[in-house]
Amino acid sequence: MLTFEGKYEVRFMRKSVFYKRVLHTKDGVIPQYCNKEGSYLKVIPHNGNLDSELHTHNFYLILWIKKGQGTHSINFQDFPISDNQILLFSPGDLHKVVCTNEEDIAIAFSEELLNLLPFKIADWIRYYVFCNIGTPPVATIDDNIAEILTRWIEVLKSLLENQKDDINYCTAATISVILKVLKEHASWENDSMDFELPKIKIIYDFKKSIEFNLKKSHSPAFYSRDIGVAESKLLAITKEILGLSPKKIINEEIILKAKKLLAENEIIIKEISEELGFADAPHFVKFFKKETGMTPSQFKETL
Repeated sequence: MLTFEGKYEVRFMRKSVFYKRVLHTKDGVIPQYCNKEGSYLKVIPHNGNLDSELHTHNFYLILWIKKGQGTHSINFQDFPISDNQILLFSPGDLHKVVCTNEEDIAIAFSEELLNLLPFKIADWIRYYVFCNIGTPPVATIDDNIAEILTRWIEVLKSLLENQKDDINYCTAATISVILKVLKEHASWENDSMDFELPKIKIIYDFKKSIEFNLKKSHSPAFYSRDIGVAESKLLAITKEILGLSPKKIINEEIILKAKKLLAENEIIIKEISEELGFADAPHFVKFFKKETGMTPSQFKETL
């Protein structure tokens, strides 16, 4: 049976409240950056040496690349790196970047931090700002917004040096302001602001349900029942926002999860096919090749 549990080691990053856990597999490792229990937020210099390897993390991340070149891979989609680029990562996103500028900034915060905010603001951040609708959240900012962002980051740093009891509420509020500025004034590759929040939330819930239930079902009817939305309404919303049917979205999520499994673990195709809800390995291989144009083994050779 497939499992992600096993031996791991913890390597603390200087005095950071976030650490790097290395998950050991049969023939390799995959690093995961984690927040130490009880921590909410950390502002850290971006370390290109760490991010140059394929990795994931269990917290939200705002990455500001002040100067850079090359390509950033997010969930197997490639984006050219540019100056004053903003990238937003949700827990579980798989990515890597080659960038050596020590002036770049990463702001990492946990789900617990969002829980300190009023529900409407927290949901806005989850569903509007960090929600991957079509493509990962990638943007660029001009010099004026960069100056404003620098000031707010200094506020964050100042708050983190203060040990008063209300510090977490202040940092949560400051993060919400930073994201409000970025969402409204940055130039986004893909912007969901034109759609109503309830519709965005349905897409979010739909994708989350797929993530946790692929082993059970590949049927749109199953997921519409699971999230409590009529199948016809789900179809109308996915078509409006993503231009895709629920079935096509399910297929895309199957391929994304399959690629993550192939990238993160040295496991046999049979185990992956079982984890993804296929009757047997040949059915999975046939599906994968139809959707990607290559077999799982051929994809793995490209990593």
